[in-house]
Amino acid sequence: MSTRPKKTKQKRPAFSTWWLVLPGLLGALIYANTLGHQWCLDDYSVIVDNWVTQKGMDGISDHLTHDYRYGYWNSQGDLYRPLSLIMFSVEWALFGDDPFAGHLINVLLYGLLCGLFGLALYRWSRSGSFSMIASLLFAVHPVHTEVVANIKSRDEILAMLFLVLTWWAWQRMQHHRPKIIYLAVSVVAFSLALLSKENAVTFLPLLPLSVYVFRKKPLKADYWMTLILLIPTGLFLFARQAVLGSVRGVEKVSFLDNILAGAQSAPEALASAIRFIGEYLRMLVAPWPLVSDKGWNQIPLVDFSSPGVWLSVLAIGGGILVMVRYWNSRKRLVFGLLWFVFTFALASNLLFLIGTSYGERLLFLPSAGFAIAVAALFRWKDAGSNPPWPGWLRSPLGYGFLGIIGIFAILTILRNPAWYDSATLYATDIEASPGSVKLRYHHALETGKAAALIADGPERKRMLDESLKDLEMVMKAHPNYWEAFGTAGLYEFRRGNRDKALEYYTRATTLNPKASIAWSNMGIIYAERGQPEKAREVYEKAVAADPRFSDGWMNLGAIAAQMGDFPTAIRHFEEALKYDPDNVRLLTMLGSSYRDSGQPEKGQVYLDKAARLGNAEQN
Repeated sequence: MSTRPKKTKQKRPAFSTWWLVLPGLLGALIYANTLGHQWCLDDYSVIVDNWVTQKGMDGISDHLTHDYRYGYWNSQGDLYRPLSLIMFSVEWALFGDDPFAGHLINVLLYGLLCGLFGLALYRWSRSGSFSMIASLLFAVHPVHTEVVANIKSRDEILAMLFLVLTWWAWQRMQHHRPKIIYLAVSVVAFSLALLSKENAVTFLPLLPLSVYVFRKKPLKADYWMTLILLIPTGLFLFARQAVLGSVRGVEKVSFLDNILAGAQSAPEALASAIRFIGEYLRMLVAPWPLVSDKGWNQIPLVDFSSPGVWLSVLAIGGGILVMVRYWNSRKRLVFGLLWFVFTFALASNLLFLIGTSYGERLLFLPSAGFAIAVAALFRWKDAGSNPPWPGWLRSPLGYGFLGIIGIFAILTILRNPAWYDSATLYATDIEASPGSVKLRYHHALETGKAAALIADGPERKRMLDESLKDLEMVMKAHPNYWEAFGTAGLYEFRRGNRDKALEYYTRATTLNPKASIAWSNMGIIYAERGQPEKAREVYEKAVAADPRFSDGWMNLGAIAAQMGDFPTAIRHFEEALKYDPDNVRLLTMLGSSYRDSGQPEKGQVYLDKAARLGNAEQN
């Protein structure tokens, strides 16, 4: 009687959950010191001061059908990123004006992203050391601080998270059945990535490239399957066209945001763009000093006589030579470099001008390619076998790697406090980027805001003087910076210099007839001087410039009430109420106008609501 040989259980390629947990845990822990932070920078335009976001769940449909900044400013924007805005609306409905939840969600999502990146890279490469090095390096890289520490930048985290999920599902689809499940996950995840941030489209060529690099015997169908993702791409572009009016969008780029917009010639713009690429590459290797803005005129426009341009050209040319030389022999290295090239292409300002010439957040997705390329510099032989990860750490290279991880983690932890709030960030970054006019303006803005919160006295005067000193430097460097003139007018008003304030407001509105706040502030001065007709004239210009400007409508209503025209006052107050429904002062004025017009029963409704909100604020 023959005996059937026992089947030996084939050992699967080892995979420890630590390849998922360790990068994720490290990524979350180094940002734990952001959990007590406040709102900062663009958090105000998309969350705190955005009337659509503040509608909570009711604002979701508006986010889906309008541009990114809708609810904050009146002009048509060029961004369509509804997914993070929808999350912000939900969070506002649940937690209100409390940034803790937003920071916590950012930290947790970043940890999840780092872990999923390590898992996906391991699934593709089957190399434990390779994937661990890349994922840990990505997790601690200091250029990510802007993305994780600033709630608004969740669009970056979500986009990459869903792209990595797409990448993971694409690998599983190559080896597992039923393939339709993983294909569906890929399509849904890629669609969500596009709705998070439009640069997700640059990830498309990396899917067939992954098949070429990591699969030993790929089939032609494995390459052609990528075309399926053109369906959600087309639908996204259609939605973007419908919402923005064009695929590109219509927003004009200011040279204060992108210095390349101020270039006098195409060669100067090209040379300067290349110079900025070199600065980005330097920040990947030596991320110091970290700063939120290096715009006009911290890194000035240059031509091809600049050494910095040619150093950038050498770096770019060297990368191209490496890809050509090692296309077949060092595929992982080439893959990492191409990951960077593809995902950085839109941010490079070489294809077209974007909204900024420099931003550390723009390196978020491309930095994963850098991490992969660094890990690929080592020749790992552990594919498909038990990964020698812990033992490798005891080698000289391992010690060196741990040293880099430690330094990067420390730099990240030390940088995080700068993002506590806008005032802290500007005060910190003005030291590292003193030539940035935009930074200096915002530093003055935040100092002036802080002065407004304290009682009149020597300290308040000192802070206003400091703000005006910064603004004078800004206005001298950039005589057409209308916002600086408008802000200088406000601070002169607070110092009691009405004539000087009016001079600055007039200059601001001359430079920009749509400067609604400056028009409104001019009206306050005219009203104080007993010139109601002149005040009404400039208030009307304020709301004409921005029909959603609630303060303008409220001031216009106050003037009408002062002149005894209560029906007109009520109409203006109700218009203001559309955009600021919980303003106690506005509700009180509206209720009083109804009462004074002989409709006390209608007025009492608003007066009661004002009283309830006022008591709630005091409690």
